[in-house]
Formats: sequence, structure tokens, C-alpha cells
Amino acid sequence: MRFISVCLVFAMAFVFHGQAMAKEKPRVLFLDLTAALVKPEEAKILTDMVSAELGQYDEYEAITSTDLRQMAALEAEKQSVGCSDSSCLAELAGAMGARYVIFGSVGKLGEKFILTLNLFDSVEAKAVSRNVVKAKELGAMSDKVPSALSELLRGKKLRNDMATADPAEEGRPFPVVRVLSGSALAAVGAGLALGWGLPAYNLMVTEQSNYDAANAAGTLTETQHNATRAANDAFNAGPVFGLYGGVVLTAVGVGYTAWVLADHFGEE
Repeated sequence: MRFISVCLVFAMAFVFHGQAMAKEKPRVLFLDLTAALVKPEEAKILTDMVSAELGQYDEYEAITSTDLRQMAALEAEKQSVGCSDSSCLAELAGAMGARYVIFGSVGKLGEKFILTLNLFDSVEAKAVSRNVVKAKELGAMSDKVPSALSELLRGKKLRNDMATADPAEEGRPFPVVRVLSGSALAAVGAGLALGWGLPAYNLMVTEQSNYDAANAAGTLTETQHNATRAANDAFNAGPVFGLYGGVVLTAVGVGYTAWVLADHFGEE
């Protein structure tokens, strides 16, 4: 029974690993805030605060301009060229698969400080959300960063692909990873049953038949008796678990694959 349990644990881990691979978080690039009538170092502090707050969202994978600059610096060492303008950063963002971009500014208008945040879909080339926050003091603006970012992202279902077509028109992508996971599980089970359990079972049945025939005819020898016992002991020592465990794994794999396919085609 321990062998079957180990196989089942391995099987379920394999399936769930396949599902985890199929799910990726949407990537969001956050560009540095631009400064208007405020000191650059003050804008830098607010930029760091927004970056830190964005990193608290588990449903997104946040990429900052600092990350891109570090990546560009490594590339510059190879090619002896710099990469600091917005077009170069945008190219790097696209290469990293960041569909969504958050950008904005912090400035002063009269006696008020204003923080503007924009959420932009680079694939659809349109603004998804925009939020403006005002404060009498720049220090008070820092306290409003969490709520400002929350308001910007509230109710937004960000996608993790880079496709331009409406998924409702093309239909759901075929669940390749899950189908392969279920098929592989079924193949492992079939291999255990047919390659290990069944041959030992057939040998045991053959020896038992010879034993019964010789015993009925009164010609049973000690050699036949020992051979029958050895075949039974060999089967029960391990292959029996391969036979029944393999059948269970095959059934689980086939059933899981059938469920995945039914769920996929049933939604179309």
C-alpha cells in the first residue's frame, strides 16, 4: 500500500505542477514618476513608495524602471551602448512581457500638490484607469499612496497574455499542459501495470494452473510445488502493487484528462 500511496502523491504533485505552470501573474511595469515644480529627490521618494505598495499585490508581478535600468546596464556592458530613454525602456518592457504600464507625475499647482497615476494597456493602446490625488503638503501625499494605487487597480481584471484579439471571439486556449499532465499520468500507470505487474501475475497464474493439474493427476513434484510458491511470493512482494497501483493511476490520469477536455470544449 505504501507503493500505491507514493505513486498517488507523485501523480497529484505532477498534475498540480502542470496547472501551476499554466497560470502566470499579469506583469505590470511601473515607470518613475515625473516631477513638475517639485524636487527630483522628492519625486524619487514617492516613486519608491508606489513601487513598494505595488509589490504588495500578490496577483500581479511588478516590474519597476529600476529593474529595467539594471537589465539595460548589463546589456550595455555587452554592447557598449546606453539605454535610458522611454523608447528603449518600452522595448525592454515588451521583451519582458509586461502588457500593462503604470506611469504618472507628481507636481505642484498653486498651494496644492497633485499625484497623477495612469494604468495603460500597451497591447490595446488605451488607458485602462486613471486616478488623481491632491494634498496640501507633500508629506501628506505619501499617506495617500496606498489608497491611490488601490483606486487605480480596483475592479480591473488584468490579463497575462500579449494578444490583441478578444478572447471571447477566439475561445479559450487549449489546455495543453493539463492534457499532457493527465496523459503522462495515465502512461505511467499503464507502464506499471503492463510492464511490471501483469507479467508477474501471468507467471503466477501459469504456475498455479500447472500445480492444480499435476495435483489432480497425482503427479505433483516438489519442484512444481516450490515453483508455484516462488511465483506467488514474487508477485506478492511487489508486482501486485504495480498491477493494482498502475490501474489506479491509469484511471486517475484518463479521468482527469477527460474532465479537462470536457471542461474546455463544453465552454466553447
